Amino acid sequence: VARAQGEVEVLERQMAQAQAGLAFAQAQVAAQQRQAQAALNAALARLAQARKALLVTRTQAPSAVDEAKAMLRAAEADLARARAAREEARRDLARLQTLQAAGAVAAADVDAARTRLEMVEAQVDVAFEQVQRARAALDRAQTGTLDVQIREEDVRAAEAQVDAARGQVALAAAGMLEVTGQREQLRAVARQVEIAR
Repeated sequence: VARAQGEVEVLERQMAQAQAGLAFAQAQVAAQQRQAQAALNAALARLAQARKALLVTRTQAPSAVDEAKAMLRAAEADLARARAAREEARRDLARLQTLQAAGAVAAADVDAARTRLEMVEAQVDVAFEQVQRARAALDRAQTGTLDVQIREEDVRAAEAQVDAARGQVALAAAGMLEVTGQREQLRAVARQVEIAR
């Protein structure tokens, strides 16, 4: 009987240690589950944000490129008109200078033509600068198409993070199943101790 009593005491100490270990494991797994779920929620939020940014970028990029192309075409047309006006002003000035040399027109007419040519040359310079700005705007708008590719990569990375977080949630759930199995084993030992008493 004393020997049986000693074995029961040993079993009770082992059971108490197992209970403490089980409580610790259960708390640890519960913390892992909470962390894994929080990581999953954060990853899902990042994924939603990445998808929204991609949608906005996809919507804005093509219209910005189209607008920039239209602005460039208009600026190029303005430049062509200004250059044509400059050539006409040059021809008029040359014709009037020839007529003035022949005494057919007054110096004031030549001066007016020269002033007109200077004005038209200034318009050409302004139109040329507008074309340069329009080309730069088109380059920036086309960079927006690169932004789409970057946003697509952001979405893929966020999806990978969600998958990894789901894996962590599944791993934590498996840990909880293991703890549940240990709890059942502990109950079986407790029943054996009760039988042994």
